[in-house]
Amino acid sequence: MSRLLLFTIIFFGFFQFLCAQDYFISGSVKSSKDESISFGTLLLKKASDSSLVKVSITNTDGLFTFLKIPSGKYYIQMDYLGYQKYNSSQIDLNEKDISLDPIILTERNTNLEEVTITAARPIVEVKADKTVFNVQGTINAVGDNGLNLLRKAPGVMVDNNNNLSVLGRSGVLVYVDGRRIPMSGQELSSFLENLNADQIDRIDIITNPGSKYEAQGNAGIIDIKLKKDTNIGANGSISSTFSHGRHAVGNLSGNANYRNKKFNAFGGLSLNSGKRFHDLFFRSFQNQLYLVESHLSQIALIVSMGEWGLTIF
Repeated sequence: MSRLLLFTIIFFGFFQFLCAQDYFISGSVKSSKDESISFGTLLLKKASDSSLVKVSITNTDGLFTFLKIPSGKYYIQMDYLGYQKYNSSQIDLNEKDISLDPIILTERNTNLEEVTITAARPIVEVKADKTVFNVQGTINAVGDNGLNLLRKAPGVMVDNNNNLSVLGRSGVLVYVDGRRIPMSGQELSSFLENLNADQIDRIDIITNPGSKYEAQGNAGIIDIKLKKDTNIGANGSISSTFSHGRHAVGNLSGNANYRNKKFNAFGGLSLNSGKRFHDLFFRSFQNQLYLVESHLSQIALIVSMGEWGLTIF
């Protein structure tokens, strides 16, 4: 590999790192009586289309944090029993962390003669041994996949390489319906991306696994609970992209999945083809001399990637 090509890769990798910085939004929630609101669920949504970005839960002191959030415009929504629904003003996250003023919830005045009781699961349930992220019956169950759902789940982080962590701890084990998935790395990532969100009932996030789970799961367990007997059959998708600057670059990818009560088989193929053009401009000072140097490079790119696997339940 030539020095120029190596430097090109390092330069653009560093540039991509700088452009992909994530930030956090923190704050607290209190009642109008200045009491901390514990274990309340907050939803961070995009201001442009109200799509869910991340879920957070207040601790015993009413504090919350949204981690690894890219720059953009957002708002916070919160619905807590006994209080009026809260919607924040727009939050502009612009290349720096934000600490919000305390959120004050107003008590709901309800006429008992007009109370209507409905049975609906909250999006997040905090239990003694786990946090439950309910998917079925929410907008998150439409047109998404398992990996993107985990990006939104409270306490779960997905890095740029699709590695999972829970509360900052890596080495998380992934289960489906109480059975461990014998996968890791790219294989696990592909499995989750091929798992349609509308097949998932809920996601259990277990930070302190009990004795029924393997000892290796001390970093945390993510147990994906599927809808019973509604996830049988075959499905697949195909997509392509095309762009043209100085050269044309195209991508074609597809995946397929077949599942029954005993096993799940999946496969995928991606083809990238084209040329990339780079114009690098350097300025430096050496021995009291000001040097200007320019390099042009063209990198041919023809890549084919395939992923497949079989999971037995």
